[in-house]
Formats: sequence, structure tokens, C-alpha cells
Amino acid sequence: MMEFEPVRVAVLGAGRPNVATQNHLPAIVESEFLELVGVGDVLEGVEEYAEQYGVKAYREYGEMLDDPEVEVVQVATPDWCHAEQVVQGLEAGKHVQVQKPLCASLGEIEVMREAQRRTKGHLGVVLNTRRLHRSRFLKELLEEGVIGELVHIDQVHVGRRFPLRDFGSRYYTTQAGSVWLHNGMHVLDTAAMYAAAAPVGVQGVSNRNPEGEAELLGSAENFVRAMVEFGNGLTGNFEHNTMMTSGELPSFGFVRFVGTEGEIYSGRGIEGVAVRRRGEEERVLEPGGPEPAADVQASFRMAFEEFARTVRDGEEREPGFELSCRVMEILFRALDGEEVAR
Repeated sequence: MMEFEPVRVAVLGAGRPNVATQNHLPAIVESEFLELVGVGDVLEGVEEYAEQYGVKAYREYGEMLDDPEVEVVQVATPDWCHAEQVVQGLEAGKHVQVQKPLCASLGEIEVMREAQRRTKGHLGVVLNTRRLHRSRFLKELLEEGVIGELVHIDQVHVGRRFPLRDFGSRYYTTQAGSVWLHNGMHVLDTAAMYAAAAPVGVQGVSNRNPEGEAELLGSAENFVRAMVEFGNGLTGNFEHNTMMTSGELPSFGFVRFVGTEGEIYSGRGIEGVAVRRRGEEERVLEPGGPEPAADVQASFRMAFEEFARTVRDGEEREPGFELSCRVMEILFRALDGEEVAR
């Protein structure tokens, strides 16, 4: 077995407690396939994280891009910064792995596609949810054919938006999109993994409850339902409802797989995974796996390591950049209430 040279990574957006500092940095240093060489942010806090991990601090993005030691830039900045920073990274000759969502507008998808085509760098999205233990457990059940051939996927989330202390944050504005865009990429990417096919069409409807506390509702649409068609004929119904007006109301969610011989259900009301087959009693399976926090951290590490392998051998791993683009297109079309034909 050939020795794997660790891929040298710098993380942009690591100036305060966030996904970059709480998930990216620990996952990188845990991996034998990655080497953390620097952290970047305009915030002063980046100096503290650099000292904590014994790496370089970049107060300007250009400094990170000019550093020949950096092979991969992980972009973990606010959503509306992603497209420009990804393009800058690719044009500087770096490989780039960007936090979801890929971008904040439909037009930016083609800008990023074009940048990837004309540069030599690999581009990927950090989609760790497909690597969570329960997600992989559900995928294995589907591949084993426990409910026959998969026909349809239902996935529902009802709850609050992500709470922020700063009500002036751009995350509360319509221009920043919605919780559907911020978190929906995980939902549709994982569904594409379950379906073993890319989404190819959508019918969407969205709405907004304007009454309630700002930290719960925001100013963008807080209800989206999308009926999605996948390339192999499967369908999916996805609902993201953050219209809740009170923090006292319970949140819940579930995913249900309908097959030719039964269904699988995971979510509200049961601890494990229910398998229901025609003519048989319901079975509840225990997925097992690590504690939630460790599971999340492992999922980030796996996502980073797979991208590192792509950097070294040039072979793109799932989900792949083009699938991520297609998922984002479907999210935007659904939010706009558009119908996209197959």
C-alpha cells in the first residue's frame, strides 16, 4: 500500500465559535490524511485559534491564497461569501472545499461551474450528513432490499429556524435565502444518496408566516414543500416548516421510505428505525453507532478525508461537484415555486 502524503489545509472563517472552529479544525487535526497549516478570518479571534493549533493566522484571504504551503482551502464563511471566495481560491491554483450551501443565488452556480472548468483545482462541498451513522445505516437497509425496490421518500422537518443573538444579521434577511437554502442542501443530497440518483425535476411551493419573534421567523420564506423527481424515476416529498411562533412548541422531523414490499420509518415517535413489511409485524431496529457529538465529528472527518483522496489521486468521490450543483438548482427552483421538467 502506497504511503499517503497528508494534504495541507487552511480554513477560512475561523475567527469565532462556528462550524469552522467547532467542527472543521478538530476534524482536520484528528485525521492522518490531513495537515492543518493555517486559519484565516478578518476577526481578531483568528489569532487565538492559530495559537491554539500551532498554525499560521491569515487576516487577509489573499495571504492564505499566496501561501504555497496551502494545497486546500476550506471555505467556512457566511453563505453569501461562498461563491466569490471559491472562485478566488480556484483561480489562485488551490483546491477548494466549501461549506454548504454551495452559494446564495441561482446565478452563482454557473459562475462556479465555469471557474472549475477553466482551472486545475478540485471543488467539493462539505456534505457530512450523508456520512452520519444513521444515514449510512438507512442506506444499507435500502441496498439490502428490506422493503423491496425503493419508490418514494418523504422527509419532514417542523421546528424553529436556527437561533441567532444578532437580529441584525444578514442570515435574517430575504437576500440571504432561507433556512431551506441553508440546511436543505443536506436534505436533498442525502436523499440523492438514498435514491442513488440525482434530482432532475421539482414542483415547489413556499410561504411565510410573518407574525412572531424575529429570532424564530426571520424575514425569508419559512415554509417550503418540494415534490422532487429523481433520474431513476423515484419521487420525494420534502417539507421544511419553520413557521413556529413560539419557542415552547416542540420541533420534530422524520424520514420515510416507501418500497414495493414495505416501508422504513425513522424519526418522531420511535428511538430506532421501524421496518414495516406487508404481512409481517413491525420490527424496530437499533442503528447503534457513536454518541451524537462524536458521530458528527466523524462525519466531518470522513468528508474531508474523501476530498483529500481526490486531491491526491484525481478521482472524484461522491457526491461530486455536479450533483451538488444540481441539488442547489432544485433548492432554488423549489423556493421560487417553479416547476422544472425532467
